[in-house]
Amino acid sequence: MTNQQSQATVGDSAAGKADAATVPSNAEHRRAVLEAPVVLRVRDLEKSFQGLHAVNAVSFDLHEGEIISIIGPNGSGKSTTINLISGFIAPDSGIIDIDNNPVAGLSAAEVADRGAGKDLPERQSVRRTDRR
Repeated sequence: MTNQQSQATVGDSAAGKADAATVPSNAEHRRAVLEAPVVLRVRDLEKSFQGLHAVNAVSFDLHEGEIISIIGPNGSGKSTTINLISGFIAPDSGIIDIDNNPVAGLSAAEVADRGAGKDLPERQSVRRTDRR
């Protein structure tokens, strides 16, 4: 498959000619995302409550411009993971870096000062602020 075949042309001009704008293929888009800087790195994140593992060895990278989801059944540790990343609770172990700076164990206010926060209470999401 040639590079031209891997891109879809979008739109037509008023004269009925194809515009030069193209949309990258899924593979090209994913490659571009992976080449972007990592803004959030989570490695081997662990949290237990009275012997019950709420979060067990969670690891992922979030690249600049990327949107990811944490999915799973009730009680699988999704909210706890967000709370760990945003500083509402401290991890038992693991690495949480924002822009290559460690934030694991910092307070929610300190994590927010470094660029990540949690929207309360309707949405459970980590957002990146423009503070640097």
